Parts: sequence; C-alpha cells; structure tokens
Amino acid sequence: GLIACRIIFGVEGAFIGGIFCIIGHAYPVYFGFRGGKGIVCGFAVAIAADWRCALIILVIFVISLYVTRYVSLSSILAAAAFSVSFMVLHWSEPVVALLGVLIGLLAIFMHRANIKRLLSGSRTSDGFGDLAKKGQLKLSQEALAVDKRFTSLFTDEEANTALMRLLDAGYRF
Repeated sequence: GLIACRIIFGVEGAFIGGIFCIIGHAYPVYFGFRGGKGIVCGFAVAIAADWRCALIILVIFVISLYVTRYVSLSSILAAAAFSVSFMVLHWSEPVVALLGVLIGLLAIFMHRANIKRLLSGSRTSDGFGDLAKKGQLKLSQEALAVDKRFTSLFTDEEANTALMRLLDAGYRF
C-alpha cells in the first residue's frame, strides 16, 4: 500500500499512508495495542519516500546498535536521523520536510518509556547483545519466545524448547 500511495500521490502520499501504517504497527490490535514494529514501518516509509534518507537512517541504526548493543537506543537515534535527514535533504519542499520531522518525532514519542529507562540507567540490554557476543544470534527467535511480552504467542512446548536451547547455549537471564 505504501508504494501505491507513493506512485499515486507522490512523496506526501507515502508519508500520509506511512503515518497510518506506523500507528497500526505500533499499536497492533492482536497484541492488545502494545508493542509493535513502528520503527520498521518508519524505515519502509523512508525507503518509499527517499532512498538517500533511508540509507542514512540505516547507517545510524547499524552503527549505534554495533556500538551500544541497545535496540531501543538505536531505534531512537534512527528516528532522530529520520527527522534530520528529511529536513536537510528536502528543505526546499516544506511539506515533505515537515512530514519527515513529524514521523521522526512520533517514533521518539512512542519510545518515551525507553528514553526514561535509558536516562535513569535502569534499561538493560534487549538480550540480543548478549546473543551477539556469544555468536548465537540464530537463537533470537528463542529469546523472543521466553520474553514475557511475547509468551502468549507461543505454546508452552515451544517456550520450553526455546528455553532449553538458550540455556544449552549459555544464555543467562
């Protein structure tokens, strides 16, 4: 749908369609309106709107994830890069620049609880950093299966199997 919006209505259409896509994924009905994939949708909006901005956002996300091992911090920095890149590269198109800033700020607003935890020092690694250090990123799905936020998506048997695989790999909780 995002590409269709882009083709029919231009960059502005991709942004308008993207805002609804982001909200729908950030507050999914099936997960009780909690925890979605708004950042990924925002990246898709960037790809549909301007590949140069998407590349900047991706580079910022990957570098910050490599350095900090915090997905939440990397997502927040990518959202800031979204705003800045669209503002700088589309300065002569005020509507596009404004919509770019709006989407970036929306993503940062949606991560306000993570920002508070990061600033207070109470934010722990998302777990994927630990898996990466052990060379066990192939177990990322197992880590999700035992995460309390997602246990309702897995059967008890699947969760127990995931737990055993993680423990066998030396993953600590």
